[in-house]
Amino acid sequence: MSVIAISAMTSCSENDPVFLTETETSFASEAKVQKRDDMRIFVHYMPWFQSKDYSGEWGMHWKMDRCNPDQIDENGRRDIASHFYPLAEPYDSSDPVVLDYHALLMKYSGIEGVLVDWYGSRSGAASTEALFEAMKRAGLELAIVYEDRNNLDGASSESQKIKWGQDDMVYLYNNFFKKPNYTTIDGKPLLMCFGPIEISTENFKRAPTLWSEIFSPLTVRKMTPCFLALYGASKNANDDRNKNAMGEFTWVNANNAAFIDNLKTKFDYYMGSAYPGFKDYYKEGGWGDNITPVDYRDGQEFRDQLAVADEKEIPMLQLVTWNDFGEGTQIEPTVEDGFKYLEIVQDFAQVDYDVTVLESIFKHYTLRRKYANDAQITAKLNEAYKAFANLEPEKAQSIMSGIN
Repeated sequence: MSVIAISAMTSCSENDPVFLTETETSFASEAKVQKRDDMRIFVHYMPWFQSKDYSGEWGMHWKMDRCNPDQIDENGRRDIASHFYPLAEPYDSSDPVVLDYHALLMKYSGIEGVLVDWYGSRSGAASTEALFEAMKRAGLELAIVYEDRNNLDGASSESQKIKWGQDDMVYLYNNFFKKPNYTTIDGKPLLMCFGPIEISTENFKRAPTLWSEIFSPLTVRKMTPCFLALYGASKNANDDRNKNAMGEFTWVNANNAAFIDNLKTKFDYYMGSAYPGFKDYYKEGGWGDNITPVDYRDGQEFRDQLAVADEKEIPMLQLVTWNDFGEGTQIEPTVEDGFKYLEIVQDFAQVDYDVTVLESIFKHYTLRRKYANDAQITAKLNEAYKAFANLEPEKAQSIMSGIN
């Protein structure tokens, strides 16, 4: 399939038909893709995009300070804060049509769930809630990556930071941790932290004790999360008396192999990472200076990093990222790279699918956009979605065959 921008596609408004009708939202696939069984494969997901058609305005992650997505160039592409252009067009992270498209692509690539940036119960969690439902419909999982730097740094006192953190744990307990498609590790809900940074020994001498207090609402409910800190940051949650972090995870770095070796000697639980490359838009977008880029080498950087994960026999892998367009680490389909990175993941995960099913899922997405206001065709496309989710791609394609 030729990879082109689809300039006619726009995000649906809240009053338009959605991918699954209101009476069908309980649908949840139980079909699991057969893939390698020696490594759990997740992908880091950014839930922060907003589109004017869906949310009423373009969010800052499409705009930064200098871009105007309302401006469309001669190729039909919007002016967005990225060197890359999503094949699905700039979208909204709460749009169920987009989320189901993403979920199906993940499923047929051998990705079993998303690790989603989460900014606390006070910032609103609509997009994460919508993503969680999309993951459930597709039979995939979700785990939270807590951002204590953003969630707690606005508190005016130490006691307020603790209270806000406790509120977040209660929210996670009630809304995520007990759900069947929330990711667990040895029976414990996986909770990652991009840090700790705010509640750290640099800012608070008794930071590990503060983390124990933050986790106390879970402790009294006899729930212990598998809490993974960013590489080198578990010291902010652990000391001789407090053992809150069970391990660490790596992120974008030039020493991935050495970092993994270090984690293997220290922790029973750890997660490695792999990313396709790095080319941020910060300077161009007015958000400061550029960070040193990492050459994509036409996919070879990604392949090499996945090879490290294989060599080190890591138990869990985080693909960095699904859709951080601002930093250029996205593996979701783009105009520039097509389905390249998902094909690489398919090969790594050892699934029995190839690019043809990914192209069919993209076609399904474009049809949902084209016929968003046609209830009869939408109903057919709902059935095609269920077929895709239930690992019946030929049936889905048959349903779509008469729709152009």
